[in-house]
Amino acid sequence: MTHVGTHDGTLVGLSVLIATVASYTALDLAGRVHASHGWAKHAWLATAALAMGGGVWAMHFVAMLAFSLPGMHVDYDLSLTAVSLVLPILATGFSFYLVAWTDSGLPALIRSGLAMGAGIVGMHYTGMAAMRMAADLSHETLWVAASVLIAIGASTTALWLAFRKVGLAQRLLAAPVMGLAIAGMHYAAMKGAILTAHSPMDEAHGLASLSQTSLAIAVAATTFSILFLALVAALFDRRFAALAEREALALRESEERYRALLEASAVVVWFAAPSGMITRSHGWTKLCGQTEREYADLGWLNVVHPDDQGRVISLWQRALSSAGFYQGEFRVRNPNGEYRWVQASAVPRKNSDGTILEWVGSISDIHARRLAEERLQASEQRLRLAIETTGLGIWDVDLVTGEREWTPETRAIVGVAADAPIKPDTFMNCVHPDDRGRVGQREYGASSTSERGYSDTYRILRADTGEERWVTISGRTLTDDNGQPVRRIGTIQDVTQHKQAEDALRTSEERLGLALYAGRMFAWEQNLATNYVMRSPHALTLLGVGSGPLSEFLERVHPDDRFSRSQFVDRISAGGVETMEFRYRLSDGKTIWLGSRGEQAGPDRIVGVTFDITDRKMAEAELWRVANHDALTGLPNRALFQQRLDQALNEAAKNCGRVSLLLIDLDHFKDVNDALGHDAGDALLKRTAACLQSSVRSCDTVARFGGDEFAIVFTQLPTVERASERAQEIIEKLREPFIYEGRTFASKASIGIAAFPDHGSTAKDLLKDADIALYRAKAQGRNCAVIYTTELRTAVEQRLSLAHDVREALSRGHIIPFYQPKVCLSTGKVIGFEALARWQHPSKVILTPASFGAIFNEPEPAMEVGRHLMARVASDMRAWLDAGLNPGRVAVNLSAAEFMQPDLADYILRLLAEKDIPLKNFEVEVTETVLLGRRSEVAAAILEQLHQQGVLIALDDFGTGYASLTHLKQFPVDHVKIDRSFIMNLEQDAGDEAIVAAVVGLGRSLNLQVTAEGVETEGQAQRLRTLGCQNAQGYLYAKPMNAADVPAFLSKRMIGTHHPGNIRLVDTPS
Repeated sequence: MTHVGTHDGTLVGLSVLIATVASYTALDLAGRVHASHGWAKHAWLATAALAMGGGVWAMHFVAMLAFSLPGMHVDYDLSLTAVSLVLPILATGFSFYLVAWTDSGLPALIRSGLAMGAGIVGMHYTGMAAMRMAADLSHETLWVAASVLIAIGASTTALWLAFRKVGLAQRLLAAPVMGLAIAGMHYAAMKGAILTAHSPMDEAHGLASLSQTSLAIAVAATTFSILFLALVAALFDRRFAALAEREALALRESEERYRALLEASAVVVWFAAPSGMITRSHGWTKLCGQTEREYADLGWLNVVHPDDQGRVISLWQRALSSAGFYQGEFRVRNPNGEYRWVQASAVPRKNSDGTILEWVGSISDIHARRLAEERLQASEQRLRLAIETTGLGIWDVDLVTGEREWTPETRAIVGVAADAPIKPDTFMNCVHPDDRGRVGQREYGASSTSERGYSDTYRILRADTGEERWVTISGRTLTDDNGQPVRRIGTIQDVTQHKQAEDALRTSEERLGLALYAGRMFAWEQNLATNYVMRSPHALTLLGVGSGPLSEFLERVHPDDRFSRSQFVDRISAGGVETMEFRYRLSDGKTIWLGSRGEQAGPDRIVGVTFDITDRKMAEAELWRVANHDALTGLPNRALFQQRLDQALNEAAKNCGRVSLLLIDLDHFKDVNDALGHDAGDALLKRTAACLQSSVRSCDTVARFGGDEFAIVFTQLPTVERASERAQEIIEKLREPFIYEGRTFASKASIGIAAFPDHGSTAKDLLKDADIALYRAKAQGRNCAVIYTTELRTAVEQRLSLAHDVREALSRGHIIPFYQPKVCLSTGKVIGFEALARWQHPSKVILTPASFGAIFNEPEPAMEVGRHLMARVASDMRAWLDAGLNPGRVAVNLSAAEFMQPDLADYILRLLAEKDIPLKNFEVEVTETVLLGRRSEVAAAILEQLHQQGVLIALDDFGTGYASLTHLKQFPVDHVKIDRSFIMNLEQDAGDEAIVAAVVGLGRSLNLQVTAEGVETEGQAQRLRTLGCQNAQGYLYAKPMNAADVPAFLSKRMIGTHHPGNIRLVDTPS
């Protein structure tokens, strides 16, 4: 029959408790094994094995006591019971030994766990075999295997914990787990035990046995005694070990400090005989360079400063005589020949009866201290000066009486008047409200009366202006002998500018941080021995490569930059710091620009940073393009054209080549702007740029200088004539119709041509030569090309020289008006004068405009001469009128260039008003060329303004120009003058007579005065009277005369007042 046993719950809990306490004890004792050495290590190993093995055995038998079979008595065999006790102790000891004395790795741990687990399993089943009862015992294989695994697992865990440094808390947590595991092994084994009853057991079995009660008492007493004693022993051993370790540590630290002090100390130790003679020294040779033989006895005095020797000997003899303490300060000479301050001290070493055995002394280098004392004294002086000159304020508070003192600097900082009393709340009332809560009740920054030193920075509002200022308050509290605060002193400094600078710096640093964060850059470090480059993570994002060999990086560097980048390291080694820029090809084929900056960081290492400068390079390229190209047409501008012209000339000079330069100016471009607006002008300029670009090769350069000026550089044209042909082709191409907003027009151009080496050899000379040729092309009627010749330059130089001479003559007053009278043909009376320009040359020759008339084709000098002559004429007329003379109507001839002055009419009227000249005595004369061209409308407006004010308008050289009849209709003409070319052959040429008769008839029909010029014979005058011409002018009546001769001339002839007269600025033969 199979019996099922039961367990006593109390004894079960007791068995688990015993296992837990045994586990804790074993862990604690194992720590002593780990910490001990020699025989103590063996002793603690045996104790730990006894505690663990005995505890496991005790758990087993208490657990067996908890097991009972109803109606069946159980006894235990004493021998097997003893064997079951020995087994776990031996197994545990052996396992502890394996772990503590052999390899502590995993294999040793497994071997030890198996051994200990086997011992525990053997203990259990040996103890089961010791049972004596009326039943047969068998086991289920599964539960036996489970118990074995639990035993081995618990044993391995116990050994792993036992020989690790675990604390008290860890032991307290691990012990219950191990106890439960060991107890679990027992109950798992009991679960698999099968008891089958048979006939009652023979009591006379012949084996000694123990009763259940006796065994329980023995187990309990033995277990708890062993565990208690083991724990107590471990406790005392741990305390003794800790005490011994602390003492050893303290001794070791003391020895190390003493050794370090001796090694680090610069103190020289010396020994002397009782008589005072130096015997030996440690460090004297290093200090002064003397050998032991040299400093022995009194030899050491040789390095003492001569000024200190007497004092040193006196002090040393006094110490020897008194057998007392010696100390002195003096200077000694070091091996470099420099004197340094030292402090020497010595004490006698005596025996028990007071006899001096030797003197032991030391020498300390106090040179730095002595210098520091001198510097301190100087520093204190400087501090006093700084306080006086830097505006640092000082304050003082008597904490007993409450009196306060502020220096003038303090009052100035706070804004308190010099004579204002300082009250307890004076300063606190000035503290900024936002800072007052933080400052609280502190007085000048003191947080409490016990605070000794303090410093604080906050805002104040000046008492006088309310201005916000930042101040730094520093102070110290002084106490009396009882430690009570009695006084507080300190400084105040205005740090507003410093705070503002800090804020600006902080803002700058924040911006810099953001810029660096946002910048596309990475740091790197290169090993020069291996050429391996470590790169920061952003390199992978930026370049697609991380850390790796330099060669991988160089493979992607642009071929044109690869060699320079490979030499980067060499340049860093030579110069210390190097920066370079290069192109890098990404994996997607895109090329970017990188900048690298590196520096030497050691013999085998360089460090640096690489950053993406593609945007900057693109911006630079765009800036270069904008700076060197015309914004409207996209052509190179003058600066870039100059560079390319220089380059072309240099190449041509080296290779015996040729360069042709064309300067192009659009004809009448302003007419397009004026008629159609600037948009049309811009369109024409773009179209011109396109035409020019299509007319050249890729090796040639087209540029726009500005306005309607363009230029072309041709290279390798065989002759200058070929350049002229290309210029003519361009002119023809520009003539092609151009349509803008439905209107069709053609552009024309004038071109000047110069070539190397035919003409100039430098860019400056070529440009000047082409400009001269361009000027001639315009003078020849425009819409043509002219090749430069030296004659053209000569003509320009002559014109420039003439302009200079004319300006010089104007400044000296050598250009003056001469006057030729106009006479009434019917009465013979003088009706007026024409003013003619004359140049009183320094050679005493009077030059007519035939010598300098070309100057009137130039706007600027023509206007200067015209205004100068008009001012002289007005002055002459005023003088004649003041003399009571009546000059009649005096005429002034205005050139076409003068009508470029929009204020011309205002100037004439203002001049006449200033001189008080009656308008009836003044006349303006113009030629038909003034009424032609682009400025005809401006000229008409000026003449109309003068005419409305009463100034007569005369048309000179009538019949020689174009569309004369139209001019008589469109312009306010009062007077026409027949050109002398029709008067010269009047008596012989019927054609001339017919023309004169027609003009006279036309004048009569239009109610215009008619004057014939160039009358030199009486026959010409008689014929004019017959034809009905009113007035005549010429050598027949008088040659042009100086203003000074006019009064005499007038006094001889009666002056008519009803006939108009003329004044000329440009003379014609009369």
